Amino acid sequence: MKKHHVKIVLGILISVTVVFVGTSYFYSSEIYTPSNILMVDNFGRDNIHLTGKVGKRSLRYGVSRADAYFVLLDNSNKILVKYSQEFPNKFHEGANVTLTGELEKDNMFVAKSIGILK
Repeated sequence: MKKHHVKIVLGILISVTVVFVGTSYFYSSEIYTPSNILMVDNFGRDNIHLTGKVGKRSLRYGVSRADAYFVLLDNSNKILVKYSQEFPNKFHEGANVTLTGELEKDNMFVAKSIGILK
């Protein structure tokens, strides 16, 4: 193969790789709200980002107090969240938060981390 052809093939491969990596990053970085998370097939997908407001008077604990449950709201919908870690210092009902976790088949979001938004 001539040098010119090798450069063209190499350029195409690099371009395809950049597009693929960029697309994967964008897909995994999408941020959902309670209103739009159920519109696409997200069941079983890990590391989903979800944002909203913690519902007032929605925080409840499981029998062993190892699990906490709360409602995450946006302007028109809500989703139940399960969280089994220690809450961040500024977590409170009414706080704007961003969660990372997984959506289960029963439409419960299992959060692995919580970030507090200002």
